[in-house]
Amino acid sequence: LAESHKKIRLYDPIALENVKKILNSKVEYDQTAKDCIQNSDIIVIGTNWPEFSQFKSAWFKTKTQILIDPWRIISQADLPNHLKYVPSWIND
Repeated sequence: LAESHKKIRLYDPIALENVKKILNSKVEYDQTAKDCIQNSDIIVIGTNWPEFSQFKSAWFKTKTQILIDPWRIISQADLPNHLKYVPSWIND
């Protein structure tokens, strides 16, 4: 995606410094999941860390966003109605 000149934002609480060494300035980095969510139109949960199951409804924009949750760690009932939730599984 970065090579196709799409704007990419990334948050990783564990590997952020190592990711920066690999991707450099090809993507933008956020220091918190909240910041990343608020600055993104499409959110992909890349790992099933407990932190990512604790998203707050208020973190999401008031316009339509897409949340792709391949781990199905988020309860859709806790999400705002305007959010398109895609609970795809790795093997779906």
